[in-house]
Amino acid sequence: MEQELFTALADHLSENYPEVALMLPMDVSVTQYLWDKVHNVLPLADQLSAEGMDKKSVISSCLDAMTVGLQPSRYQYINGVMKDEFPQEYEELEKEGVLKFEILTLIEVCAGTFESFSFSHQTLNSNLLRHAIIAVIHHHIL
Repeated sequence: MEQELFTALADHLSENYPEVALMLPMDVSVTQYLWDKVHNVLPLADQLSAEGMDKKSVISSCLDAMTVGLQPSRYQYINGVMKDEFPQEYEELEKEGVLKFEILTLIEVCAGTFESFSFSHQTLNSNLLRHAIIAVIHHHIL
């Protein structure tokens, strides 16, 4: 079960939160971070299994528990802004195979803006935040 939880978390973070690796302290590896998350959720996995929940549902519930503190994703936010506001550039970066790298770069470039707006679920739909991020991206890619 541990390895399956590790793999599920690694895959989920790679797809939805690749910025996690950038935000870890220098002395914490991604592997260590993942194993810490898995070990913290093992009691929940054991409890759910003991209650008769199927393995797929246990993994899904544990994945939710392991990622609850990560949301919202700056990666997903910038990805959405790029797709909506810069569709031509988005498509070019995707074709070149560097879209993920560029979005990760933009996360760092936009870090001050995210901090200024205290990026969270409460500010996720802020028009001011969106326009500020658009301005930073525009300046960076053009």
